[in-house]
Amino acid sequence: MNIGIVIITHGNIGHEMTKVVETITNEKSGFICVSVDHNSPLEFISKNIHAAIEQVKTTEGVLVLTDIFGATPCNECVPLLSNKDIQIVAGVNLPMLMKIATHMLPSNLLEAAHFIQNYGKNNILDVRDLCQKVGK
Repeated sequence: MNIGIVIITHGNIGHEMTKVVETITNEKSGFICVSVDHNSPLEFISKNIHAAIEQVKTTEGVLVLTDIFGATPCNECVPLLSNKDIQIVAGVNLPMLMKIATHMLPSNLLEAAHFIQNYGKNNILDVRDLCQKVGK
């Protein structure tokens, strides 16, 4: 993985999803997670986010994945958008993380962000509808 990956979520969601990915793949993911506690001061959250980004920064950039657009994990990242080496995608899910862990992302940061955003969207499925289409 040439692009650094930071996952920023409420509570331990990011850590737990990372543990699942590492259990399934039987490999270390290289993801850095930041847990946001609603009682933590914004300065503390921001400091943790900056430290995580520094940990995974590469020449290709850093892809930041947050849980909910408009919530603290995402809001605290918005000022980072002034840096062209950082892309933020909100709505992280397990299929996205599995794809990142098991396949090479495009080396262009913007392309990687769009790819993983679309992958995440395309893996939210109506199972009843899908089964009816295949005749099950």
